Amino acid sequence: MLKIGEFSKLSRVSVRMLRHYDEIGLLKPAETDRFTDYRYYREDQLPTAGRIDSRALRRDDLHDHPPL
Repeated sequence: MLKIGEFSKLSRVSVRMLRHYDEIGLLKPAETDRFTDYRYYREDQLPTAGRIDSRALRRDDLHDHPPL
């Protein structure tokens, strides 16, 4: 499991955007610590983060797309 900061560096998606993607249901963390609300991601979620980020860079409206 990767902490959100580690996942952010590997995926090149900011922590802020990862939190946003979680809020809108686009990319949910694999686990969230119930006491601290800290988000943890799996390495196999990296390609999904890349696809979402490339959509965002193309200025697609992410709210209109189902979760990947």
